[in-house]
Formats: sequence, structure tokens, C-alpha cells
Amino acid sequence: MMSTEASTVGVSIFPQHGSDMDTLVANAEAALYRAKTEQRGTIRCFEPAMDRHTREKRALQQEIAVATERNELELYFQPQAVTGGEVFGFEVLVRWRHPVRGMVSSRDIHSTGGRDRLDRTDRRMGVARGLPGSGLVGQSAFDRS
Repeated sequence: MMSTEASTVGVSIFPQHGSDMDTLVANAEAALYRAKTEQRGTIRCFEPAMDRHTREKRALQQEIAVATERNELELYFQPQAVTGGEVFGFEVLVRWRHPVRGMVSSRDIHSTGGRDRLDRTDRRMGVARGLPGSGLVGQSAFDRS
């Protein structure tokens, strides 16, 4: 039986992309991440723009960690409905009102790799604020003016 799986590879080259092991590995990981998001089964060589993206992502990860500890994330309950308009439940979306970036969406938060932390925060905030069906009453984003 022959396997048809292809490998995705990120490459960094000494000394053009780094003069020490940690930098070379980090840059190869950035190239690998780019290769995976663009097209699996390809090889990507590190580019300086990838480093900038990686630094921005790490900065946002750190800011989100601090925002989580400070309870700065907000819950928004988005109704889920069938075609006829009958609401059968709610999707809970987490947003963060960043002082400089503006509103940071759940998608942006998840893309930083903070999904596990966010999932734990979703549950904690949902119980604290009264997630529908939890038997608790709280204030949702729709209640705010």
C-alpha cells in the first residue's frame, strides 16, 4: 500500500535567516506556519515579513492573556435560527475591545493560538453572566446600551 500524504516544510538558512539555533528554529516555524496556511504539501523558505507577522501574533497573544486575567473580554450571544426564523439556541462569541486595535473578534483571538484559554474563559464567563440554559441570570451584550 502506497501513501499519498505530502509533507509541509518550513526552511530557514544560516546565516541569512539567523545566527543562532533559536532564531533559525523560530524562523523555520514561521515559514512552516505560512506553508500550512497557504497550501499543505509545499515548502516555504523564511521571509522577513514572516518574522514581523510572528512578532505581531506573539504581542497579541500576550495582550489577550492580560485581557483575560483582567476580565476585559466581552460575551455576545448570537441567536441561531432555522429558515423560518425560529430561534433554537445561541452561539456565544467572545470579543475584546482593545484600546488601540478596536474590537478584536473571536476569529482573531482564536488565530493567535489562544483557543484553549479562550474556551476556558468562555465557560467561566458564560456561567458568571448567565449563559442561556444555565439557570443563572446575567447581563448579555444585548442588554448593554
